[in-house]
Amino acid sequence: MRYSDLKNFRFDFVSLYCLLYKIAQDMNVGNTVFSQLMSLIPDYELRKCIDRYRGDFHARRFTCRDQFLVMSYAQLTSSASLRSIEAQLTAFNSKLYHAGLKIMPKSTLADMNEKKDWRIYQDYAMVLVERAKVLYKDEYYRLGIENMVYAFDSSTINLCLQLCPWATGVISDESISLTGLFTAKKYPNLLRLVVYEDFAQNVVYRFLTNDFTLEAITIAELYRERWTIETFFKWIKQHLHIKTFYGTSQNAVFTQIWIAICDYLLLIIALKMYHIEQNLYILSNVIGQVLFERTPLNELFDKTIINQIPENDRQLSLW
Repeated sequence: MRYSDLKNFRFDFVSLYCLLYKIAQDMNVGNTVFSQLMSLIPDYELRKCIDRYRGDFHARRFTCRDQFLVMSYAQLTSSASLRSIEAQLTAFNSKLYHAGLKIMPKSTLADMNEKKDWRIYQDYAMVLVERAKVLYKDEYYRLGIENMVYAFDSSTINLCLQLCPWATGVISDESISLTGLFTAKKYPNLLRLVVYEDFAQNVVYRFLTNDFTLEAITIAELYRERWTIETFFKWIKQHLHIKTFYGTSQNAVFTQIWIAICDYLLLIIALKMYHIEQNLYILSNVIGQVLFERTPLNELFDKTIINQIPENDRQLSLW
């Protein structure tokens, strides 16, 4: 192939890409805001994550993708409960088809959150993280994605729900009683003293508790990481806007958190892909109110020019 032919081929390829992009933009006209946002989902990547954990095995009416969409709707609208989610979807029944949503009974959603492997959405979040990295290669750290990935890749979530006794470090675990004149009267029962050494920081901690059921390492890690836990949930509240958990099991909580992270990443990706001239905080707070609007995402925050009514036309006309 000659150089001139290569140049023409490259020109044709660029032209084709621009044409396809224009078609994609035109297709968004008339689509709901929710469907535009969810169109950023790479379906084949989500399918890989689902298949990896056999998420749709024996699935009949509702799939893991349906679960993801309904939970994303709940997240973006800050729904308070499973009952509220079902009621909202029922109320917007006529608009669900164009948004790709289905009415899902609260019992079905609760069951899926309990049983569908939460790692599906953890793996998918990592796919979206990589996509956001590419889009924001020069602004990656400003978005705080790196801190988010570190937080969720660490044992922080596990620490909050079920601490794993894998660390070294417990020096002693003893039952003691208070012997002081007044303290013995105020608390005559046995206490537990756990002594723990943090080898990384070269600090020895002594923890008093009346819990005799948990492992000693669990007690130590709970106290030692209490600030990490508080910081972690503060981050969730500020960035993910999770006000309540829809389930109490580990799988249900993890599922909700990871889907919320996916939605957070989709908003980050949408800002760049649709050239939205608005900050992430405003977008995340407004998006839930306009999910069924048919405004293109890139025009969502455009300022409309209101034509001024001529002074003479403001008078009431009787005929």
